[in-house]
Amino acid sequence: MIMSAKKPIPWAGFAFLLGMSMILYGCSAPEAASGRESPRTPPPAYLASDASMQPVTQVIDVRPVALADGRTIEWAELKPALAELAGAEALQETILDRQLDRELAQRGIAISEGDIDAERARLVESLHADPNVAARLLDELRESRRLGPWRYRALLRRNAALRAMVRDQVQLSESMLKATFDQLHGERRQVRMLTAPNLQTANEARQRIADGEPFADVAVEISSDISAARGGLLEPVCRSDARYPDALRQTAFALAPGELSAPVLIGSQFAILQIVRVTEPTAWFLEEHRDEVARVARLTQERLLMERLARNLLGRVSITFFDDSIRQRYRALMREGTGAIDTAAGAPH
Repeated sequence: MIMSAKKPIPWAGFAFLLGMSMILYGCSAPEAASGRESPRTPPPAYLASDASMQPVTQVIDVRPVALADGRTIEWAELKPALAELAGAEALQETILDRQLDRELAQRGIAISEGDIDAERARLVESLHADPNVAARLLDELRESRRLGPWRYRALLRRNAALRAMVRDQVQLSESMLKATFDQLHGERRQVRMLTAPNLQTANEARQRIADGEPFADVAVEISSDISAARGGLLEPVCRSDARYPDALRQTAFALAPGELSAPVLIGSQFAILQIVRVTEPTAWFLEEHRDEVARVARLTQERLLMERLARNLLGRVSITFFDDSIRQRYRALMREGTGAIDTAAGAPH
């Protein structure tokens, strides 16, 4: 698979994959008078003391979860299903929570309610300029990511913690500002793409399209890229869009609308491209919008540094697994770069 599974979030009229890493963090409940959403369960013990210093015990939870036809269902009965459903994700989040908490303490950094509120505002702003539309999109995001009151607040606090640790590392260059301006206001091209494992299959697919078969139908049938489910349709791409390979961008900007490319080697796959739509650049100039471009570029750099720091903190931990299904899934999460550092949203709008 040569394309990212993450769907870019549109801002300033185009889809631009600069989603902040939305990373979950467990924290204590705020005062009820604050009006903010708060967790319904007690905070993890490691927030009060170092869990590594506690004696190892095994607790069997016999509290009831519910009654079904008058019969009690206990937490212990749900454990196997919960472990398969999201056990590895929860483990990864908890490990990163502990690492972040220790790192904050070592650096003498405190996360305030203002920091959390700022993350909430960034997220809402990133979803849409219209507050009503942004609120609806936020509800959809939370539902799709199963972000209840606890996990939503945790997500915001984790972002705030990571941002506080990396913000002083951001360095903006003129070339970075130009690239950001191009991503915001430059020419963009929307592409359909299909991928094939070898040159022969790619040529055969191209010939089928040239003979009249819809590109989307052929892509759904043979493409190995994640975009196959959308008939090969990618989000609009600009010349400096680093989320797409150089070969794809160069080919896309060399084609006329409707034209089919020759097979292009991208990674280990051969791709066929077709231009669906060309969006002309806006009549704006960098100097007129330097402050806004610099703000977007800074948020982008912070996001990348936040992801790097989170991965580094996770990579420092030595883990002994006692559950095979969680071990396998956890290792897959680390390879895929998903799980605790995967919730992509909050791109600057």
